[in-house]
Amino acid sequence: MSPQRILVVDDDPDIRTLLEVYLNGSGFKTLFAMDGVSAMSVALRERPDLIVLDLSLPAGDGLSTLAWLRANLHLSATPVVVLTGRDEESWRDKALAQGAAAFLRKPIQAELLVTTVRRALAGERPGPMPSDVHTATSRSTGAHECPHCGGELSSLPMSLDAASVQALTEGIQRQERG
Repeated sequence: MSPQRILVVDDDPDIRTLLEVYLNGSGFKTLFAMDGVSAMSVALRERPDLIVLDLSLPAGDGLSTLAWLRANLHLSATPVVVLTGRDEESWRDKALAQGAAAFLRKPIQAELLVTTVRRALAGERPGPMPSDVHTATSRSTGAHECPHCGGELSSLPMSLDAASVQALTEGIQRQERG
């Protein structure tokens, strides 16, 4: 059986190296992208099993990239774990509302990252969590509830306007051409 493939999207080479060590050491195969546009291109081409996504990215920020992933027919079910240095609650709430499986803050410990990735891949709802991770789970009503605090999150926005889709597609095509 081939290892599950994790796409790591982060513009910091030190973070990419650290996550590569953590994930490869736990039996995963890592793929990399440095910005939002390359993340979309790699994700479409490679179809990873899970994506670890930073929010502070050049060429397409993390939230725009997450929205695009959720709107894409081929990638909408791919779990996305947000890993970011942003610590404002509003960023966490936005990421979870857009469909992130979990929200982790940097710096990250290997055990927490790997456990979160494994649970997201299994579609599991994590148990009791420390304050640096937050996840969203769907209820039968279509609303979302955070199992950490019980708060209700807004419904998932599943569409982008035509101009946004066109701009993202053109960016991917430009990058693939070189």
